[in-house]
This record gives sequence, structure tokens and C-alpha cells, in this order.
Amino acid sequence: MTKKSLSLLVLIALFMSHSFLYGQEKKAQHACGTSILMESLQESDPNVLPSLKQLEQQITKYYESNPIGAQQKSSANSMLTIPVVVTIVHNNGPENISDIQVMSQINALNTYFNPYGLNFCLATQQGNIPFSGSTPGIFRVQNAGLMNHATGSISALMATSNLNPANYLRIWVVNEITNASVSGQIQGYGTFPASYTDPNLDGIVMRYTAFGDQATCSCGVLNPLTNQGKVLVHEVGHYLALYHTFQNNCSGMNANDCASAGDYVCDTPPVQQPNTGCPTNAPNSCNELYGVDLPDDIN
Repeated sequence: MTKKSLSLLVLIALFMSHSFLYGQEKKAQHACGTSILMESLQESDPNVLPSLKQLEQQITKYYESNPIGAQQKSSANSMLTIPVVVTIVHNNGPENISDIQVMSQINALNTYFNPYGLNFCLATQQGNIPFSGSTPGIFRVQNAGLMNHATGSISALMATSNLNPANYLRIWVVNEITNASVSGQIQGYGTFPASYTDPNLDGIVMRYTAFGDQATCSCGVLNPLTNQGKVLVHEVGHYLALYHTFQNNCSGMNANDCASAGDYVCDTPPVQQPNTGCPTNAPNSCNELYGVDLPDDIN
């Protein structure tokens, strides 16, 4: 199954129920690099934008033909299991995180996604050949150059895995993620389906201090502001074709176009720009036209 077809299946469950992906941390600390990467890929490849438009049209067509089904959560009987491989890129420092920290992150993913019909597990084998190592599905690569990762070096990073991206959700954990055009530290990013033509550019990159759930692993390296496993939940949303709520600003504000404009999801209020932190009163940056003017989601 290709990532694009997987995304369409998953969005059947998530399309009208994705606001749980937002409200990431206790305070503003999460800089998401997905949009930055998408812009770069669109600039370098003229085929990307038409491919994204085609994906959006397919999703909108499904929703319009089956609006009730799109809103239903999946039952346990229809759970879709996604095998995960985690590659830890390190130089024998604290970024070489424990297997327990990895497992705590997988558990956090399932806490948030199980109600929507998705289950994540560490992959145990490639074809009929079992993975080796203390914990199957976790790989360690010592590379001092790639552990401090710039978004522009995504090809080199993802080349450290020879596993077929059509068969696994591939995640890389690194020491740092940087981008010259962004001030502040990027905590993670995921490649959006249809945003690239090279199939090897498929996966998620995470900073080690934002990968894991302190409540279940007591991991000393986690940043207190990103220690609940929610940053990866956010990036998996992008990996499965969910935009930020502030995508296209205050467009898609009425019942006729909320599924085909803005963030392409009708149950999230349109948002003019990113909101961070935990304000007492949520701002209201767009005046919706479909009956109820809702405050912004806090991103």
C-alpha cells in the first residue's frame, strides 16, 4: 500500500475528527518544520503542487459522497495497524535514547490515535526475515554529521535506512533539527503525502528531547515543554495529509467550502495564523460564516 492510498484510508476516520492533533505542549516550544519542507519541495519540483491538488480533490470527493461515514470513528474491528521503524542517529551522547523512551512514544501515539482506528507498533521483521537487535524495529546509526540535522539534508538522513517506505512508517530521531529561514528550534517534521516525487523522501524526523512520554518512561532527556509525546502525534497528522488549522488563513469559512479550502476540514475553526502557549481566553482570528463563530484552536 502506498503512502498516498494509506492516507486516503486514514482520512476516512480522521477527516471530521482531527482537532485532537492540536494543542501540542504546555507552553509554546514546538516549531513544526513540515510546512518549511513542503515549500522547499514545491520550489524544487514543479510536479509537487499538481500532485497535492489531486490528493485534496480525492479527499474532498470522498467527503462529499459520504459525509456521514467521514465523521464516524472506527471500531476496534476496523483497526488499521501501521508498522513503525525508528532509526536513532547519534554520536553516543544523550541523543542515543533508550528503547524504553521509544516505547513510551509508541504508546503515546496509540493513546491518541486508537480511538480513530489507527494502531502503531514497532515492526518485527522485513518480509520473512526477523529484525535483529535488543528491540526489533529500533535501529541505531552513529553519524556525528547527520545527528545535527538540517531540513535541507533530508535525503542524506533518509538514506540511512534501506527499508521500503511503502511498508513502514519510518521515523528518525536526531540531536537537533535546524533551518536557516526559521528562528527557534524545530522539534520535528513529517513529509506530507504527494509533496515529493522521490519515494525515499518518506518519513518523520524528530528531535530526541521531544520524542517520548515522561509519564510512562521517566526519561531524563525530555524537554519539560515537549515531554508528553504530542509532537510526534502532530507530525504523524501531517504524514497522513492533515494540514495546520491555519492553512490558507481565513478561507473555508462556510459550510459550502470548509471541506475544499482552508485546512480542508470542517470541524476545526479557521485560523488566521499560528497560536502558541496556553492563553486564558482563546483568540478568534477569523469570523466564520456557518452559524457559530468559534474561537481558534491553540496550535
